[in-house]
Amino acid sequence: MRTVYVHRRVWKGIAYGTLGIFLILFFLVITAWTPLAQLDVAVVHFLATHRFLMLTDVALLATELGSFVVIATVGLTSTLFLLGARHHLATAFMATFFGSAATFGVIKFLVERTRPEDALAGYTALFSSFPSGHVSMATALYGALALVLTHHVSPKQHRFMYGGAITLILLVAWSRMYLGVHYPSDVLAGCMLGVFWIAIGKLVELEVIRFS
Repeated sequence: MRTVYVHRRVWKGIAYGTLGIFLILFFLVITAWTPLAQLDVAVVHFLATHRFLMLTDVALLATELGSFVVIATVGLTSTLFLLGARHHLATAFMATFFGSAATFGVIKFLVERTRPEDALAGYTALFSSFPSGHVSMATALYGALALVLTHHVSPKQHRFMYGGAITLILLVAWSRMYLGVHYPSDVLAGCMLGVFWIAIGKLVELEVIRFS
C-alpha cells in the first residue's frame, strides 16, 4: 500500500508539472510572445536551410511513426490485446491513448495557429500547428506501451523499453520540425500533453488496483 501511495504522488507530480509547462506554452503561443515566436521561426528556418536528400528520406519515414494510420493501428491493436489480458493495464492504456487523442484535437481547434512557412516542398499537413498531434500521440502511445512492456520483462530490461520509446518520440519530434510543419513550441507542447496523459493513465491504473 505504501508503494502505491508513493507511486501516486510521483505520477501526480508528473501530471501537474507537464500540465503546467503545457499551459505556459499555450499562453505564450496565443499571446504571440515575441521571443518564443522568433526562436520558433529561427529553428525551423535553420532546419529548412540544412536539408539534404538522405536526411529528408529519414524524416519522411520517421514522421510516419506518428501518423494517424500507424498510431491508430498500433493503439487499437494494443487496446484489444490488453482487454484480453490485464484489466488495470487496459484501463490505463485507454485513458492515455484516447485522452491524448481527444485533447490535442480540441486544442488545435481553439488555437488555430498557422503552420510554418518553411514546409518541405510537396509535403502538406492538415489542421493547425499547435500542439503537434503527431508528437502528442507518439508520446502517449509509445510511452504507454513502454510502461506496459515493463510488466512483462525483467527490471534489467526496463531501460531498453524506455530507451526505445524515447528514441521513437524524439524521431517523430525532430521530423516534424525538419519537415517544416511544426515549430519547436508545438512539438514541446505535444510532448508535454502526451506525458500528462501517461501520468493520468498511471493514476487511473493505481486506482483500479487499489479498489480491485
